[in-house]
Amino acid sequence: MILGLLTLLSTLAWGAEPGQAEDAAVQHAMDQAKLFTRRGWVEDARAELEAAAATPAGAESAALWWALAGARLTLCDAEGAWLAAERAAALTKDEAARAEALTFAADLRGQHGVLTVSAPHDGMFSRLQLEPQSMLLNPEHKRCVEALSLTWTHGVSLPARVALPQGEYAVQGQTVTVSPSAESSLPLSMSQLGAKGFSALQVSRLELASGVSTLFGPQAAHYAPSLELQVAFTQPVAGWLIGATVDWSARSWVMVEAGPAGSARSVAGGLRLGRELMIGGPLALRPTLGYRYGVIPGVALGCVGGSGEGLSCDTSPAPSDDWAVYASALAHIPSAELSMNYRRAGRTTALGLGVRAGVDLVLGAPQSPGTAQVTTRELTVVYTVVDDAAFRAVGLRMLAEVSVAFR
Repeated sequence: MILGLLTLLSTLAWGAEPGQAEDAAVQHAMDQAKLFTRRGWVEDARAELEAAAATPAGAESAALWWALAGARLTLCDAEGAWLAAERAAALTKDEAARAEALTFAADLRGQHGVLTVSAPHDGMFSRLQLEPQSMLLNPEHKRCVEALSLTWTHGVSLPARVALPQGEYAVQGQTVTVSPSAESSLPLSMSQLGAKGFSALQVSRLELASGVSTLFGPQAAHYAPSLELQVAFTQPVAGWLIGATVDWSARSWVMVEAGPAGSARSVAGGLRLGRELMIGGPLALRPTLGYRYGVIPGVALGCVGGSGEGLSCDTSPAPSDDWAVYASALAHIPSAELSMNYRRAGRTTALGLGVRAGVDLVLGAPQSPGTAQVTTRELTVVYTVVDDAAFRAVGLRMLAEVSVAFR
C-alpha cells in the first residue's frame, strides 16, 4: 500500500508535459484523487481517475495514467498498475519520468504472474478458496493475497484473471504455480467448484417433479388427492431463477351418488421466479413465486332445469338442485413454493434431488355454455352458468424433484 500511495502522490512531481497545460477536467480529477488518497479513500480516488482516463483528454495524460498506476497498485491490481505505468511511459516526453514508469512496471512484472481461473461454463459466479502454498516475505504481497482471498470467499465471476506474487497457490485445493512475467491457467470442474457450483451455474436447467396435489375449500370438498407431474425449464439470470413450467394432473374427485371419478385433462402452463440459497454443505433452499393458467376439471355445479332444454347452474350446489354436474374451469393459479435440494456436481454436469411444497390459490370460472356427462343418469347435458358464478380453492402440492444442469 505504501508503494502505491507514494506512486499516486508522486504525480505532483510529474505535472503537465513541458509547454502543455493539463486539461481542466483532468487536473480536477487528479486533484480530487490526491485529496481522497490523503484521507485514505483510495477506492474513490481510483474511481475518479478511471472516469477521467476514459475521456479523450485523460487518455492522453501521462500524469493521469501514472496516478492511476499508483491507485491500482494500492488496491492490489498489480496487472492494472503495470499497464497504467507503461501507458504513462508511452505518453510522457520527460525521459526521467519515462524511466521511472518503466522501472516501476518492470519491477511489478518481475514479481508477479497472471493466473486465470475458469469453470466449465463462462459466467458462473462461485465462491473460491485461495491459499498461498509458498511463504510471502513481502508484506505488501501478503496483504494483497489475503485481500483477494477474502474477496473470493464472497464469490467471483468466472473466468477470473488476477496478477499474483510469484509462488505456489491452492485454489479449491488445486495447486498451481505462478511464475514471474508469465500466465497460468487453472480450469476447475463442477466437482471442484463443489456444491455451490450448481447454484452458480449460469446455464439452463431441466427440472422434473412428481407427487401429490389436492384442493381445499367450500367448493372443493369433493376433490381427492391426485397425481401431479411437472416439467420446468429454468434459467439463472443475475442471481434469480426464471422458469417456464408445464403441469399435468390426473385430477380425481368423488361424485354425489356415483363415487370416484377423474379426468386426465388437468393441464396448466406458467412462469416462476425464485432464488437459490445455499444453507450448508450440499443443501440448497429455494423459495419461489409463480403463476399458472390452465384447466381444472371436476368443478361441482348445482343445476336446475330439464335435460332437453339446457340446465342453469352455479358453483354452490344445494340438496334442492335437480342435477349435480361436474364441469371444467379455466383458472388463474398464483403460487408460492419452497424446495430443498441436495446438489451433487460432476465434471461438467450437476444433479439436484429434492422435495418441494407449494401452496396455490385457484381463481377460476366454469366454462359456459358447456356440456357435461351425468354419470348417475348416463346422459350428456348442456348447461350454462350464471354470470357471477366463480370457483375458488386453495391447492397444496408435495413433489419430489430432479434437477439436471449440463453443457
